Amino acid sequence: MSFTKPTIDQLAQRFDFHPARGDQGERYEEVRHAIKQAAITCVSLTPCSPEQTRALNALDEAMMLFNAAIARHESPAGTPTPAQDATSPAEATRGASAKADAAAASVDAQEAIRDA
Repeated sequence: MSFTKPTIDQLAQRFDFHPARGDQGERYEEVRHAIKQAAITCVSLTPCSPEQTRALNALDEAMMLFNAAIARHESPAGTPTPAQDATSPAEATRGASAKADAAAASVDAQEAIRDA
């Protein structure tokens, strides 16, 4: 697997502040609420354990990634933009890898909940 250095624009897209526009703030709250409800339900059903902690950490990460998706990948009008960081095959692979990482975190949380 080869890696390329991110461009200044790609770094800015990732690390600059993205103020909420349109209904984004409401959707951030909906994501937070959904993840919080999942956490409350799962904590009530599982014993305090390292697995429970890992599952909560995975939910926390998922919440941040969902909200980052809203903040980073919508046009000023509030509609999704084409993947801005996928301008080359290597960059597309890196973007797919990030999505796979998020999916894996979700699977980890589900497995921890199931195994608890």
